[in-house]
Amino acid sequence: MDPDKALARILELSEFLTYAEFDEIEHELSFSSAAELAETISDLHDWIRQGGFLPTAWQRKGGGVRNEKLPILDEDGTPLKDAPP
Repeated sequence: MDPDKALARILELSEFLTYAEFDEIEHELSFSSAAELAETISDLHDWIRQGGFLPTAWQRKGGGVRNEKLPILDEDGTPLKDAPP
C-alpha cells in the first residue's frame, strides 16, 4: 500500500462527496464514491494497525505523539470559546 496515494484519494473523494450537487449527479456515482471512500479509509487503517507507516502529511518531524490538545475551530478557523477542554 502507498499511504500517500491512499490519503490523496480519501481527500479527493471526501471533497467530491462534500461539495457535489447530489441532484445533478447520478445516484450510482455517489454510492460508488462513498463505497470507495469507506474501503480506502479501512485499508489505510488496517495498513497502519499492522505496522505500516503513516502518510507523509501525517508524520511529525522528530516522531512521537502530540500530547497537547488541539483547539476546536469554527468554520472560519477561529477557536471556539465554548469548546470542552
